This record gives sequence, structure tokens and C-alpha cells, in this order.
Amino acid sequence: MENRKIFIEYIKFNCRNFFITYPEDIVPELFDHFSVIQDFLIEDIVFWYTRYRNILSRQNYFRHLQLNPNWEAIFYYRLSRRAFLENPHNEMLPFLASLMKYKSSAELYYSTNIGRRFMLMHGSGVVVGPNCSVGDECVIYQGVTIGQQHTSSPDENATIGSNVKIFAGAKILGKVSIGDDVIIGANAVVTKDIPSNGVYVGVPARKIKTKIKSAD
Repeated sequence: MENRKIFIEYIKFNCRNFFITYPEDIVPELFDHFSVIQDFLIEDIVFWYTRYRNILSRQNYFRHLQLNPNWEAIFYYRLSRRAFLENPHNEMLPFLASLMKYKSSAELYYSTNIGRRFMLMHGSGVVVGPNCSVGDECVIYQGVTIGQQHTSSPDENATIGSNVKIFAGAKILGKVSIGDDVIIGANAVVTKDIPSNGVYVGVPARKIKTKIKSAD
């Protein structure tokens, strides 16, 4: 009951700050969705804590969670994704999308399927367009765009594998497929399929070496 009260106050606070009006039933229904996605959010948080515990104490990491807008973007994505799967025409979806954008400067479309243990690093300006697919344990840095190559081309949806890192400013455009264990360098532009296990840089992106998997 206490968790429900805190959650409701948090959503109400955000709605009051960003919207003149909003659906009256947005809060109770969202809590029902939140109860379903809690495990996903906890998995995101715990997984990445194990990667950064050498540079962040537990106390500093939880302060980081409270203050970092990247986690707000993930929170709103997970919440809106669950609501979308329940009802693609849910009237609260544009409100959640707007909250994410205003609070984090990131746009992760609820129609896109993002896998488990996801991380945004300095996520300002990230756009992951509609109906894409992103695998597990992926990391996206600031200024990345994943979207259409041509105007008004709704079928141009990227498919990205697991354990993919996409560095700052990279662009993945059009109906492309990217395999597992791939690194895409800063400001690279990808418009063609990329197989698994490689490092790609440049415009257009080209392979410079085979990716060596890390020990963890």
C-alpha cells in the first residue's frame, strides 16, 4: 500500500507539472502496469550496478538512480511499453511519451521492443523510433538515432541484436539488421545490415576489427 501511494504521488506530481489536463484514471491504471514491470526495472538496475560497483559505492549508485534522467527514460519506457502491449490505443501513451521527452530528452517509442538489462549512458538526444527491436544487454549513448532513412516509411524498422554498444552520435537508419556482440563507433552511420561480432566506424559504417568479448 505504501509503494502504491509513493508511486501515485510521483506520477501525479509529473502530470501536474507538464500537463494542463490529463486522463483522470491515468494513475490507478499505471500502477497496475508498474506492478508488472517492477522485475524488469530491478533487473536493469542490478545488472548495471555490478558493472559500475568498482567506481560507485552502493550509496552513490542509489543517489545516481534518484537523480539521473537516464533512469527516468527507462522507467517511462518500461511503463509505456507495458501499457501499449495491454492496449495499443491507450489514451495515456502520448502523456507518458511526453513525460519521458521532457524529463530526460530521450525518446524511446513504446511500440519498440527493448530487451532486458538495458542501459542509456548520457542519454540526452537519443531517439529510438517506432516498431524497432533491440536485444538484451544493449547500451546506447547520447545523441544516437535509430529510425527511418526516408520520410514517411513506416516499414523501415531496425532490428538490433544482444550485447550491442552504440556510441555517441551514431545513426542507424532504415530497415537494417545488426547482429549480436557489435560495437558501433561514435558518429558512425549505418544503412546496411551488420553481422555479429564486429566493430564498425565511419560514414558509411565499415568494419575495422572483430569484436573481442569481454570477460564479464
